Amino acid sequence: MRTEKKLIGVGRPLPAVIRFHLHEREDTGREFIGLGAALAQDGLIQDAPQVLRRSIEDPSVLELSCTFQDRTAIRGWQRTRSLRSWLTRLRTGLLAAPEVVLVRDVEFDVDDIRTCACRHRRSLFVQPGPTWDRAGSGIACGVCRGRLPAYCIPARSQILCWCYAYSRVFDIWYRSDVLEAWSEEQLSDLESHLKIEGRNRCGALERSMRMPVHLCVFRVEQDPLARCPECGGGLDPVEMNFPRQRCLDCRLAF
Repeated sequence: MRTEKKLIGVGRPLPAVIRFHLHEREDTGREFIGLGAALAQDGLIQDAPQVLRRSIEDPSVLELSCTFQDRTAIRGWQRTRSLRSWLTRLRTGLLAAPEVVLVRDVEFDVDDIRTCACRHRRSLFVQPGPTWDRAGSGIACGVCRGRLPAYCIPARSQILCWCYAYSRVFDIWYRSDVLEAWSEEQLSDLESHLKIEGRNRCGALERSMRMPVHLCVFRVEQDPLARCPECGGGLDPVEMNFPRQRCLDCRLAF
């Protein structure tokens, strides 16, 4: 019988280099431009940084430096539909299959980012934050609290575009005195346009993933709430630094 511990897992982003062995040393490799964007669009790697260049040791090798979301993304990056299309077009110019080499010495730190590797997820928390907080922003698993890799999210462009817009408004609230009142209202008011759109997209994500999806509500004051501010019902505790409480009926977290 499987235990709960075996069903829960936490991964992390992995900096790596994808090596392409070109058939011709003089090949410019121009046709590989855009491959990193295709990987990011499929949610397999982080958006940035990405670097495409020739290997210093072997000019016939083209290297794409990137950060995979986790080990599952590394194992399956060639099997997505768009990547299969890319590799089919590029296969004639390659001497061998592409290889992925993990790297340790990188110019950016990903050690504080945890990704979800659970076999069975029971709930999700949409908790966008400032653009500079890569570790704390995004969609978190309600079991392990790790960030959900983008490739696991159906129709991810809808919810992730909203998260990006939310993060921009958060940046305005944090840095601007002139627009502080407007941005705080957009972030905290449950009836603001930003919040209404976010709840609609969380509802669509819940229907597609068939599990509860809670939207985390921005609050300047972090004191525990006695009741849900929308329905007046009781709140359940959450074992997370943020959020700490949630309303199961309203799908809100505080």
